[in-house]
Amino acid sequence: MSPGWLARWQAPWRGRLAVNEQRWVMLDVETSGLNARQDRLLAITAIALHVDWSRKTLRVALADSF
Repeated sequence: MSPGWLARWQAPWRGRLAVNEQRWVMLDVETSGLNARQDRLLAITAIALHVDWSRKTLRVALADSF
């Protein structure tokens, strides 16, 4: 990949607010190694977090995760 691919991908979104600032998704991946060209993706997990900014609380939404 060329060095500037991330900046080009982010450009249309720069300066915009998140669609839903109360729902965040955290990703975790497991790979067979650190070499992106030869190692494989073994597992991926997504955990949904719901944020209440006024109460400063964070809730994990198990039904909204995989």
